[in-house]
Amino acid sequence: MALVNLDNFGQIGVIQDTSAESLPVNAFTDARNVRFTGFQIEKILEPAYLIEDPAARPVPPEGSTVCVFSMGWSDALSTYFMAIFSNEDGKDYAYRWDQRTATPTAANPATWELIGGPYNGGPWQGFEWGNTFIINNGGQAPQIWDRTAQNLIDLPNWGLVSTGNDIANGEAPSDNTRATCRIILPIKNYLVAMNFTEAGDFRPNTVWWSDPAGAASVEFAPSWDYQSPVTLSGQAQAGVGYGNIVTALPLNDNLIIYTDGDATAMSIVGGRFVMGFRRLFNKGAAGLNSVTEFNNRHYVVARDQIYIHDGSKPELIAKDRVEREFNKRAGLGYTPEFR
Repeated sequence: MALVNLDNFGQIGVIQDTSAESLPVNAFTDARNVRFTGFQIEKILEPAYLIEDPAARPVPPEGSTVCVFSMGWSDALSTYFMAIFSNEDGKDYAYRWDQRTATPTAANPATWELIGGPYNGGPWQGFEWGNTFIINNGGQAPQIWDRTAQNLIDLPNWGLVSTGNDIANGEAPSDNTRATCRIILPIKNYLVAMNFTEAGDFRPNTVWWSDPAGAASVEFAPSWDYQSPVTLSGQAQAGVGYGNIVTALPLNDNLIIYTDGDATAMSIVGGRFVMGFRRLFNKGAAGLNSVTEFNNRHYVVARDQIYIHDGSKPELIAKDRVEREFNKRAGLGYTPEFR
């Protein structure tokens, strides 16, 4: 039997609207769980259960209806896993997978330990921060994991701002603005809140950064007192006129802030301004979870386009039929499902 060498299998990809007989040998009519890089075909990793035996897995907490958020974190000694479940009472509750040394079995299954709640519902986001983690959904103060108390607590110093008397008398900030924010993220040793409400005033395009944190931990949680002359906390606006701030994600030394219709790079510049803002382009993002990073670039799903960028010029990566089909399935342009 003669052998025929076939090259460049990853060059073209899938073409579904042309008959197989009319396609070149390195094009495919369909594919599952693979991606075409232009040079090769790569298998997409599939999800796998942490516990193989179904009877050993933790069952949803009593009264829970759906898991709405989950993440892992590490304290340099162990790795942990938490999840947030919506409950029949209309509130959200945070749970940690119980800690153990023995592998869960059907006779001794894993369980969920309550670590926070009840919380007002909303789209959650979160991130590891040093040996702890911070989660937030805009329904209350951002929550941080307290290793000593072994539960979630309000982020210390959050929303506390000095009054004129506090500054004149050298006292700690006393004005609790009862702030909430849609988004909170780190940039180096600062925390940054966006799309927030302060003292009842909704500020969808204002960015509020903290004082530098001495360390990423509960004990060294930074001040948010932008009124005090002794902190570097401050506020600025981004994306005004292009819709509300909907999401943000670090890229290199910048924090890229997305509104409905544009993107802005935020970076630490020091001096009297502390933070610098540079508008990038007239393309935004569809919602809170519509941006991810890979290969030192951002992959972004906007309301009407899909694009990638490295902090400069955006490049469209889906057009015509592909873009229309994706938007139809995701509901973009009507009620975005990236919340």
